[in-house]
Amino acid sequence: MSKLDWKIIESEYLVENRWITLRADKCEMPNGRIIDPYYILEQKDWVNVVPVTPDGKIVLIRLYRHGVQETIWEIPGGVMDLEGESPLSAVKRELQEETGYVSDQFERLGSGAPDPARYTNKIHYYLAKDVVFAGEQEWDETEEFEVVLVPIAEVYQMLLRGEFANTVQQAALFYAMLQIANW
Repeated sequence: MSKLDWKIIESEYLVENRWITLRADKCEMPNGRIIDPYYILEQKDWVNVVPVTPDGKIVLIRLYRHGVQETIWEIPGGVMDLEGESPLSAVKRELQEETGYVSDQFERLGSGAPDPARYTNKIHYYLAKDVVFAGEQEWDETEEFEVVLVPIAEVYQMLLRGEFANTVQQAALFYAMLQIANW
């Protein structure tokens, strides 16, 4: 507990469904100022993985993201949506579901908070080594991907050119590039 912490006076849930949980808090700041409403998006934790094949290619996906209304480059990942699921289990599941690739060599790269001012969740980053194609993807009803293998050096250049729109995934890729440079 910090002297800077806000006190939640009351909370009201405005939207609760499988896609979003939105709550409005009435908060008191340490200086006595009341903030009402302060909107919070409750989210489950997320995972992202940078999967690398034995021949030095990164498994990327291209998909349409309706928020920005563009088809963009991403790395595999998603929500830890199974009850009691660990980040490692979730990242293995997401990699296989989205790309059909699997690995038994995962390295945790770190974690962070996507938007600590508004979101309640954390994101966990992993590097998967020696990934191999094991079978068909198992997409959700709202998913449709193009899976593309791109050499590590080209992914690094794509990252520097700003070709990855998702800033959370940019962080995962930078962590991975630092680790790959030490191989």
